[in-house]
Amino acid sequence: MKLTSTELIGFLELVLGLLQRETKAFEGSALDRERLVTMLQGHLAAVLKANSDQEDLKEKAVESTLVATATQREAYVFASGALDMAIAAVGKDSLEAANYRRIRSRVRRPANGDPAEASAPVPADP
Repeated sequence: MKLTSTELIGFLELVLGLLQRETKAFEGSALDRERLVTMLQGHLAAVLKANSDQEDLKEKAVESTLVATATQREAYVFASGALDMAIAAVGKDSLEAANYRRIRSRVRRPANGDPAEASAPVPADP
């Protein structure tokens, strides 16, 4: 049976609580209750730390994705503007300008030639 993180933490806490509460029930048994409590506390602390670290990494990944997306968009807009200026510089109706405009279509053209798989620039959020 696979437990979620929340379920596992709850399970560890319940078993730990049982062992801490039921001292008389285990008297005279071969069970080393104190050792089990100490070990369970260590496991619980490790799980809580790992979960905290994972949540921090998730947050950083989301932030990193936002930064990467914004940076990529800014770079695309700049390069697209630079291409537009280059086209204007050689004359919009010139043969050179027609060749320059093909840069955008080459970037979007898939390697296999299937136009259905062609990429398109992502529009900016308003």
